[in-house]
Amino acid sequence: MNDVVQDGDEFVNAEQQAQNAAAIASFSIGPGVATNTVIDFAGSAGIKLFAAATRSLYGDKANRFNVDAEGIHSFMGLIEEHSQYHGLNGGTGILDIPIDQNDPLGETKSLVTSYGMVTLDQVRDNVRTYVLLPCRATQDSAMFFRCIMESLSVKGRNKVRIWKEDYTIKGHLSGALLLKVVIRQSHVDTNATTRHIRLKFTRLDTTFAKMDYDVEQLNLYVRTWLDALAARGGSTEDVFVYLLKAYKTSPDAELVEYVKYKEREYDDGWEVTDNELMQLVGNKYALRTEEDDAEGGEIKEDGIIALQAQVEELKQELSYRAGPTTKFGSNVKSGQNAKSGGRPPMESWKKVAPTASEITKGSKTVNGKEFFYCAKHGYWCAHVTKDCKSPLKTEGNKPTAEQKRLVSAMMAMQEDDDEDSE
Repeated sequence: MNDVVQDGDEFVNAEQQAQNAAAIASFSIGPGVATNTVIDFAGSAGIKLFAAATRSLYGDKANRFNVDAEGIHSFMGLIEEHSQYHGLNGGTGILDIPIDQNDPLGETKSLVTSYGMVTLDQVRDNVRTYVLLPCRATQDSAMFFRCIMESLSVKGRNKVRIWKEDYTIKGHLSGALLLKVVIRQSHVDTNATTRHIRLKFTRLDTTFAKMDYDVEQLNLYVRTWLDALAARGGSTEDVFVYLLKAYKTSPDAELVEYVKYKEREYDDGWEVTDNELMQLVGNKYALRTEEDDAEGGEIKEDGIIALQAQVEELKQELSYRAGPTTKFGSNVKSGQNAKSGGRPPMESWKKVAPTASEITKGSKTVNGKEFFYCAKHGYWCAHVTKDCKSPLKTEGNKPTAEQKRLVSAMMAMQEDDDEDSE
């Protein structure tokens, strides 16, 4: 860099050069990485930094991580962004774990991107090198712990708090150890072995059907497990082929034709990555979805009829609870139903057939209890369809042909989960 900078016919004086050099020297992408010195939490700057470093990773207060496989992908993405802005990784942060603790300046593995290659014991050994010492690492560890806890739902916190001993050392609540426990309890670190992950890719066409042929859901599913595979040091070259096979099972003929066109381009020498293919097909799917919405309208007639039926059922239920009335309009005394001793009517929501999203999730929670849609009973029960011992009944709202297909997909998903847990 020249000692003197010329601007037209004038020169920047030495004082301005010094100011420019100071600005360059102090540049950082965030306050957490501006310096690795101990933070003064008694000062206003330290208080502001603490607030920024400990707030939830999710902007929406209603949105928290449940510590499950479904949300681990987005959660780890937020963790990676947070770590970069607050200096928790990059070679010397608390999330950079030495492979050999006897060589702290040697090779490290990131707990964020390589969590499958880092053991809990390795993380604990690294935490012991700074725990309770008056250093920046101890402060970062405490702030990171608070950040993760603020980002978990009540359900998520309950899942990890029973493992408090695993993330506590000498009374210190370690953020790095907590992250390792969260990953483990999300069933990604322990249950998802490399073999099982690769097996999931071979069944993408079946998974696609279970997702009601939603390309966006399938793409997120694939990216999640690709990240999980990479975090365990694995890779696969067959995802592209399995994706093409899955996409071509879509009931959308135009989307399938688009996928076949891309397949022909690939066969002719077109070089494209798995991510690029998912982006292209995802964009096409989004466009097709928008076109369908524009043609069909935002609210369809059958949806209005279903809603009216639910409202009518609710009215009937409320009328039943109020009891029969006399000819003067007053209610009969509580407990005096038209049919004394009859069982109360089924709650109306139990008779409502599941939506596509509920089929994909597999269950829904009402008043703190988990329910499953039983195809044999035709309404929401405490058991899954595959475990139902009753013969097929016709009670409740009979599901449509489409909903029956989705129910069958749910049963297949339940069986798939059982296979993965073996």
